[in-house]
Amino acid sequence: TFYDYYPNTSTEFKPWKGLSDVYQSKIPWEFDKYGMVKTPPPFFTKKNLKNKKTVVIFGGSTVFGVGSSSIHQTIASHLQSVLNEKDSSTLYTVMNAGVRGYIAYQEFARYLNDVKYLNPDIIISLNGRNDVYLTSKGFLANDFNTDYSEEIESQINYINEKSKKNNFFSDVKSVIEYSNFVQLFYRALIKFKKILVSKENYTISDTNKKDFLFENGESSEGLSSQTLSALDNYIHIMKLFKHSVTLEDKKFFWVLQPTAFVEKNLTALEKDRIYKKGLKEGYKEMINLSYKYINSESDLVYDASLLFQNSYETLYIDECHYNDISNFLIAEYLSNLVLSDLRK
Repeated sequence: TFYDYYPNTSTEFKPWKGLSDVYQSKIPWEFDKYGMVKTPPPFFTKKNLKNKKTVVIFGGSTVFGVGSSSIHQTIASHLQSVLNEKDSSTLYTVMNAGVRGYIAYQEFARYLNDVKYLNPDIIISLNGRNDVYLTSKGFLANDFNTDYSEEIESQINYINEKSKKNNFFSDVKSVIEYSNFVQLFYRALIKFKKILVSKENYTISDTNKKDFLFENGESSEGLSSQTLSALDNYIHIMKLFKHSVTLEDKKFFWVLQPTAFVEKNLTALEKDRIYKKGLKEGYKEMINLSYKYINSESDLVYDASLLFQNSYETLYIDECHYNDISNFLIAEYLSNLVLSDLRK
């Protein structure tokens, strides 16, 4: 499903944006044999236990670990440690399927194509922010029969067909089409186009507004019909995701991730990191209304957006990425969800 993480590799990242004053050197990173961010084994072992469970956590860059000081500090790594500490009767292995930039559609596709066959016991999807962000840009409203999804599907079909044939010319075409150079060149063109577009002031569209009432009577005025359509598509994908997992008699947890603009008393440092590059007009209001809409329209979602509402501690490195402390707190929240469900 076209994520660029090669199995069994190590690399280094420059200090995450906003944290160059915290991390003085590059951050080592590793990927396991499945091309997922490596989750190091816990410091203690319970190898003799017969009861074992595998947890796979999906998400975007926050799950991937942007903001973490090391792979030992990702949400997945903390979750693995916390689950094993809290439940002495079971050996938990947590796999990190987070991919930078991923949305729900891509998570679901990755599960079906790359993860389902691993036969995990528990699936967690910690997402929401990327889907709402793309929604604010005007994407995802026309179901998922989009040019992007069709391109992904056609490429998957092309590679599947190519694998059945041993054709020299198709191999050469594939190498050229999917080479790093071509991909980088394409991304450079896209970035140049974005720079030109960004010269125009962007505001949230207020045309074709559709109004509805939340359960508490609060109005949704401010969300366009296009936005509501995109949010409905997000909810629909997550319902399909849950349905596919539960068909296999596995546990599924859809968790709406925290973001700095929803229920957080921002510290001075967080405000400096978030606002120093400016903020798109209307985005803060839009993401708050979107989160309320998602909660009002689906009883399947666990809302973790309120997790930091009473905290006055610095937890964000930017609008959506967390530091090590936040990763641990989120892991605690997820472990409580999992264990309380298993005890039923």
